[in-house]
Order: sequence, then structure tokens, then C-alpha cells
Amino acid sequence: MGIQVNFHPGEYGLGEDFQIIGNTIDGVGSHGMYITANRVTISNNLLKNIGGYGITAWPGEEYTITDNVLRNISGVGIAVGGEKTTVSGNQIFEVQAPGISIVDGISVTVSNNILENAGGIMIYAPEAEVTVVNNHIAGAEYALILGRDRIAGEVLNKVVVQDNDFDNILAGWLHLAALVKNLEVEPAYTDSIVDAFDFFKAPLPASTNYVHRAIAGSGAEQDTTTQITNPDAPRNISITTTNNAAPSGYIRVEGTNARGDADSEKIAIVAGGTAYGNKAFATITKLTIPAGVSPTDTVEIGVSDKLGLTYPIQAATDVYLAQVYVTADRWMTWKVSSEIPPVDVANGTIDFPPIPANPDPDFPTYGIKYKTRLTSD
Repeated sequence: MGIQVNFHPGEYGLGEDFQIIGNTIDGVGSHGMYITANRVTISNNLLKNIGGYGITAWPGEEYTITDNVLRNISGVGIAVGGEKTTVSGNQIFEVQAPGISIVDGISVTVSNNILENAGGIMIYAPEAEVTVVNNHIAGAEYALILGRDRIAGEVLNKVVVQDNDFDNILAGWLHLAALVKNLEVEPAYTDSIVDAFDFFKAPLPASTNYVHRAIAGSGAEQDTTTQITNPDAPRNISITTTNNAAPSGYIRVEGTNARGDADSEKIAIVAGGTAYGNKAFATITKLTIPAGVSPTDTVEIGVSDKLGLTYPIQAATDVYLAQVYVTADRWMTWKVSSEIPPVDVANGTIDFPPIPANPDPDFPTYGIKYKTRLTSD
């Protein structure tokens, strides 16, 4: 360890008001700096040949990390998570992981940094408003990475991207691995095609009554808003109906999709059988049972095997990798469009083979890589 300021929260709270300025750290086998404190300035330091992270600083109220030089770092260059954070004017070279990672915080500015042959800027702070402005990034696989590939259901608050210089980026300027509620990009990148990755950790097998157990009809239209269980992942809905008095009509499902947008679907009843919806719901707020279901019949609401994408697609071929990890050491991979399970472009779903039951809470897991277009609205 190079420099450690490590006051963990506890009886005495965090330490505060530190300045770490003008140091040289060379050839450390672990982290160059490991900081946990309030109101810290880290400036004009040289860190090179570091076996772990260059600078790691979180949690804390405020971090100002400016004008440092980092070179040949085995882990992340700068990983920071203060409530208020400024990362500015740093030069980061030859980093095997992201050059800068924003892991937590409320108000974060990443500006005027130079990253060359580093892993770009990664953001996975769920509550933060992050502004990324006037940075130069060259030689990265992705310039900007929002979210982490193997974390299911990750949501970011706000990211603003303005006036950056991206050069010799190998895969694309942006990789989306989380739902970003508010993403603002400069005009040059509006309507651009970017990579997205959705991850589903151990979704449950299809169930005919997962969302709601049997609801008896009344011969009149009725709404149900209670005793509803939201799907374990964004997925399509099933409707299973008895057939004692020829039930008919449409069940209306209302809720939100994988992007958090309000959505609804009408699913036609199959008397004495199961009908399947096409849209993927992340939450369900209301179920409407039609008048065509009498008191002698019941309706169950369940989930099925179509998993919903976070971001929209324009063609089935936009989905270029669908992968299922059956166990930690065994997986199935579909790599070309003819081998990928059926893709519903309009509804943004992939219809996987029946999801198996598994006593392991971590498997099976499903990973989907696809192209999506950023929109200006």
C-alpha cells in the first residue's frame, strides 16, 4: 500500500480535511492510495507501476482529485465515490481496467482528464448526477461504460456527456449495461448506434400464478390492484383460465416495462387453457378481468419465458449474442442471428427455451448483447 487514510464510519465517524499533495508512489504491489474520509484533496501526485488500483477513495462527503499522473496501473486508475466529487485534469496512461470509475456519490464532475490506453470511464453510482465533459480518451475498448455487465437490474440516475474527444476507440464510444433514467449527450452522438448488455440473474421458471393467484370472475368488469407480485425480471405474462361457463374476453395488464415506462397489454382469454402476452413487464400495477368471466370461473396471472430488453432495437439482427450460463462452468451460447432464440422487435423481447428450475440461487443466468440507437427525445 502506498498511502492509506482509512477512517471507517463508526463511533467516531469519518476523518476529515486531508490534503495529499505532491507525492511519488512507484512499484507498489497493492493500491497506490486507499482513502476513506471526508473532504479530501488529492492533487499533483505521481503514481506508477501499481499492482492494484491507483487511487481508491470512498465513501466520504467530498473528494477533489486533480492534476495527478497515473501510469502502468494493474487495476482501476481512479475509483471514487464521494457525495460531491471532482475528478479533473488527471493524466492516466496504460491502465488495464477503467481509467476512472465513479462508484457512488450525489454530484460528480469528471472533466479535462486525459486517458490513453486505459479502459475509459465507468459509472455505476446509482444516485449520482454525473457530468462527463472535456475529457480526452484514446485507445479504450469503450470510451464510456454505464453500469456493470454482470449486475442485474442496475439503474443510474443521470449522466451528462458533453464536449469530449474520443480517439481510436476500439468497440464503440458507449456501452450501456444499466438503465439510465436521464442520459444527455452532445448532438454529435445523438441518434448514434451503441452497444447494450442486459443481464438476468437466475430468473425463475415459468409459473401460471406467480403474479396473482386465482381471481374469481363476477360477470362484470373488475379491477385488481392488490396482492400482485411483480415479475422477478422483465418478462411476458401468462393468463390461465378455467372453463366452467365458457369465459371470454381480454385480460388487461397495466404496469411498467424494462425502461420504467408505463405500458399495458390486452391478452385474449383461452377458455380452459393458457394464453401468453408478448410484452415484457417489470412491474404490474393493475389487472382488469372482463365481464365475460362468470363467478364459476377463475383467472390466474403468471409469467413466461420471454425476457425483455432494456433498450429498443430496430431489427432482430441487432441482437448479436445471447448466452445462458447453466452453471458456473457450463454455458450455451448463440452467436449468429439464425441461432439466437426468437426476437420480437416491436416488443423488445427474446423468447428463450423454457427457463429451468435450479436450486442454485445464482444460476442459470442470461446475458444478451445488442445494438440500440440513442434517441433525441
